[in-house]
Amino acid sequence: ILSLLNPLGFKIGLEIIVKCNPKTIIEVPIAFRERLYGESKLSLREQILYLLHLKRLFYYKYPSIYQFLFFSIIGSTGMIIDMTTVFITYGLLHINFKIARALSFLVALTWNFFLNKKLTFPDSPQKNILVQYRNFFIVCSLGGLFNWFISVYLYSSYPYFKEFYLLAVFIGILGGMLINFFGSKYIVFGK
Repeated sequence: ILSLLNPLGFKIGLEIIVKCNPKTIIEVPIAFRERLYGESKLSLREQILYLLHLKRLFYYKYPSIYQFLFFSIIGSTGMIIDMTTVFITYGLLHINFKIARALSFLVALTWNFFLNKKLTFPDSPQKNILVQYRNFFIVCSLGGLFNWFISVYLYSSYPYFKEFYLLAVFIGILGGMLINFFGSKYIVFGK
């Protein structure tokens, strides 16, 4: 069981509670007094290690929830990249909306791939990065097509979305997210 333990900093008790799942936990109160000698070990570094430790333990205990949460956060940053690219290509450069959406999809997809590989699925098998990128591209292309059709349909069918085209983009992005997550989890980064 000791091989399962890998705490960051001084939080061995927290590690044991999460990984060993004890039936009962008893708190033994400690009475602290003013420090007479030395300095506290609770530095900013230790506080950061604590947050990283919580992240690791959350991943250990709830890997699917962790992955979906990080995938969603990364997708949100990708959405900003996507929408910014549409704003630049369509809003400023006046490139055709359909082409602008395709370009923004490629830029956001590449951004999301590298962040998801590093943060969401860090334990995925180390496959050839070009093969993984290709598979990510294929999976996300399905979600991206769904995304693209929704946003273009809204833009083309409703005058409201001609003025508020970024809202059409946002709705399209939400539409493709679940396809992208499950495809990434089980096909691209799966074991």
